Amino acid sequence: MIKQENIEQLFKVIDTGASIYSIAKEVSYLDGIALICEGILNQEAALGLDFEKSQQINRLIKECSAINYQKEEIRKAMQLAILKGLKASGRSNEQITPDTLGIFIAYLVQKLIPENRPLVLFDPLAGTGNLLVTVMNQLAQSLTAILVEADEQIAKIARVFLAMLEYNDDIYCQDTLTFKHIEADIMITDFSFPKTTEETMFPYQVFDHHKENLRDDALVIAVIPDAFFDPEHQERFKKELLGAYRAIGLIRLPQDLFSRRHKSILILKKGPNIREEKPAFLMADIPSFADQDAFQPVLEKINQWFRESTLQKG
Repeated sequence: MIKQENIEQLFKVIDTGASIYSIAKEVSYLDGIALICEGILNQEAALGLDFEKSQQINRLIKECSAINYQKEEIRKAMQLAILKGLKASGRSNEQITPDTLGIFIAYLVQKLIPENRPLVLFDPLAGTGNLLVTVMNQLAQSLTAILVEADEQIAKIARVFLAMLEYNDDIYCQDTLTFKHIEADIMITDFSFPKTTEETMFPYQVFDHHKENLRDDALVIAVIPDAFFDPEHQERFKKELLGAYRAIGLIRLPQDLFSRRHKSILILKKGPNIREEKPAFLMADIPSFADQDAFQPVLEKINQWFRESTLQKG
């Protein structure tokens, strides 16, 4: 069982350590998070601190090592610290996908792929890594994570985030459209809201480029702004996307998850359409995750779709 006191205690350690490092080394709070997490992992304070500050950090590390944290306790404590760091740096909290959404995506993965199958999970727009970590914490099978993030500071946060959870991972700091030569079983990602018309087209570029990084029959679960589905893009959608992928489903998400506009979950499968597979397409509209009376009928509809589906899971 997750203990709130453990989350609060670990957050206090990370928060205090990040603050000490940010002042002593004149770095941002986000960089301080990376330094204190590296200290926890290495069981010693970083070089370059005076004796008093080193002692403070080592006491924090000792306090932290006395508790056997569950993965979700670590994730939630890290999330609190990262949110504080993003706010302090003037960055958008869109870098962190809501927990509820990550847990729901994990449910979709469990329905689509057998539990006994090892998986390579890939997020080409990883941000802090919270989405992939949330999903991985819900899955039982052997997992390998591959993350790509263009922002060096955020990539560093993602790296220590996964290291704190002892996941087998590779994190690459580069433009996602230059990343090649992997074979993932499933691509999971959350697209930011577009700021320009050109950015509305960005998901097409991502899907097209990364089809080469997915195994045959690999799945894609993408959280995508509804602008992607504007009627003016329909022909391009059919021509450029459905030539490489089969569209499996579209789940519209509650507006209260996001501060502005709407997003949906698009589910794709790499490979051509197979007419014998059924049902043809999953369509659902989630009014709210918080309102269980409204959510349960939609969840039952989705479960019924999976019961009837002949979509290959192996």
